[in-house]
Amino acid sequence: MQHPRNEEERRRLLERLKEEFFLPPLLEHKYRLEQVIGQGSYGIVCSAVNTETGEKVAVKRIMRVFEEAPEATRTLRELKFLRLLKNHENIISIKDVLLPSNRDRFDDVFVVLEFMPTDLMRVLRSPIELSPPHIRWLIFQLIRGIYYIHSSRVFHRDLKPSNILINARCDLRIVDFGLSRAAVDAQEPDAVFWTDYVATRWYRAPELIMAANTSYTTAIDMWSIGCIFAEMLNDGRAIFPGHNPEDQLQRIIDVCGTPTPEAVAAVREPRARALIARMPKKPRKPLRHLFTRAEPLAVDLLEKILEFDPSKRLSAEEALRHPYLQVDTVTRGNPIDMEEFAFERRNHTIQELRALFLEEILKYHPEHRDLYLQPKPEARLQYAPVDQPTRFKEAMMANQNGTDPPRPWESMPNQRLTSYYREARTTARPHPTEQNDTGRIIQGGREGSVAVTATSLGVQTVVSPPDERSHQTVTAHAGVRPMGEPSVEARNTDLSRQDALNDDDEQQLMQYTQLGKFSSVDSATSTFNQAAAQLGAPVVRRVSETMDSMNDAEIMVDAAGNEVG
Repeated sequence: MQHPRNEEERRRLLERLKEEFFLPPLLEHKYRLEQVIGQGSYGIVCSAVNTETGEKVAVKRIMRVFEEAPEATRTLRELKFLRLLKNHENIISIKDVLLPSNRDRFDDVFVVLEFMPTDLMRVLRSPIELSPPHIRWLIFQLIRGIYYIHSSRVFHRDLKPSNILINARCDLRIVDFGLSRAAVDAQEPDAVFWTDYVATRWYRAPELIMAANTSYTTAIDMWSIGCIFAEMLNDGRAIFPGHNPEDQLQRIIDVCGTPTPEAVAAVREPRARALIARMPKKPRKPLRHLFTRAEPLAVDLLEKILEFDPSKRLSAEEALRHPYLQVDTVTRGNPIDMEEFAFERRNHTIQELRALFLEEILKYHPEHRDLYLQPKPEARLQYAPVDQPTRFKEAMMANQNGTDPPRPWESMPNQRLTSYYREARTTARPHPTEQNDTGRIIQGGREGSVAVTATSLGVQTVVSPPDERSHQTVTAHAGVRPMGEPSVEARNTDLSRQDALNDDDEQQLMQYTQLGKFSSVDSATSTFNQAAAQLGAPVVRRVSETMDSMNDAEIMVDAAGNEVG
């Protein structure tokens, strides 16, 4: 990434950012942007000021959140944990999630957080030397916050210096709960099943190294705290800076010694157990030889936390009672409601994820809840289209089970026409000539074929002029009473106009008339795509746009992510 070459260019970039940061349509916001304080693949974080109270805050804009379902799930999980754990002074406080103006078409999420100017990683990499009182105060706050999290039956799973924020008063806040999990096993209240990436390697517990999936306990967070504590005592140098999983495990054994058979049994990954068995036997090194300038009680606490065997590792509560900290009373957390995370039990469509995010955002804007969650009147097709992935899945299942594949949905209108044929057969007079004619019917913007036997049914096909893209209708021969329903053409024209008017966008009706369907992207993106196509450049499509193009009718979901209507 290119950086501004001078102060003037930097000022222009900042002014442009101030203009565009809140550009996606928001119902309202009361923040004035000041500076960029962080950025990454997720988006950008800026400091801002609440124009009503004068409070300084951090606004995190998570961009294109629905582009990848795993990232959207992680973001929603973090928002829920921050709300459920917000009452502790050592956990970052979430103040607001900005409400989008359009509940059906927002892609960015704006989270307003307590402002903290720096993190522990920057402090440890700076020339600043932490004094023993500073170290004691910081590690106390870290363990106190983790104790509250663990007593709420939550595991952080990604503790590292960059996820610990600090201000000028050395107040500490734990952040980044995107990888956190809640305990769910009633028989083993501290154990859950791990299936994804946990903790940066340098701070990862030995029982997780090289693991693809394993059960774990709150001890994994305590190991991470031990590594962070050692880094503070070691002038910012990591104690186990492994280059790969094997090297990481070797470095741990070099310091902690060869684990006992019981400790090795706690390592579920067979490759890791085999690697430990091949390593030469080593005794545990006294940590006082590595941290010669540290206080003896600090080293003693560190040794009890950096235990290879997780069952012997100090818990957060035990660490707080160690003579180094001498804390008798500390605030416990309340177990969180597991139903808050029921959404993770199944996969969701983009529309369902957007509805789940809206439900979470509205917890900060209860006054708008009834307005945003009320069903929106909208037209629907008589036959809901089936998306391509579902069609592929059904076909594969049918092939696997040896059954007939499901009937293609394009032919569904024939089922409705059957009743018309029967009615025509009983009322129509015989036609003097015999002829077979195949008409074409357009349903919901897609084409299907239907064979109409004029002789047997006494009906004829009335085809609209070839220059008009309209729906054909099947009517009885002259003298036959009408079917009693409007034509497919009239019905779908009315529904199209109703869709356009319900979308609260006057431009949509024009787009529908010109294109035959609603555009899934904004006008600026459409213009860009057209220009790119003229230049021969490939058009990059978002996942949400692809999904929109695969569906002809908008799907409404309730707060639980279930389809309604």
